[in-house]
Amino acid sequence: ATRLAKLVEFHNKFNGLEWFGSLRGVRVAKFLLGLVWTSHLLACGWYLTAVLHEPVHVTWLGRRMVEVQGEQRSLLQQGPFEQWVVAMYFVLTVFTTVGFGDISAGTA
Repeated sequence: ATRLAKLVEFHNKFNGLEWFGSLRGVRVAKFLLGLVWTSHLLACGWYLTAVLHEPVHVTWLGRRMVEVQGEQRSLLQQGPFEQWVVAMYFVLTVFTTVGFGDISAGTA
């Protein structure tokens, strides 16, 4: 019972801060955070569609070449962060522009 009373008291202290959530900057930050989170989830899904496909070298993950120290390498040879960045780039490009020229869909 004491814990419940402390929890209610704690909630009541911060109940007066509702005005903070209505500030324009806070609303913009919440929107941007939601956009990044949604893009992250879609990028992870896009990555999974490539990784779970057999053979993986015919997917965008195997066909996409990146330059590392002056030489061209497959994205499959890169680490997870580089693969995530390319997947995020693809998702953001698809949802924010009319089209793009450096990544294209293809069938096997």
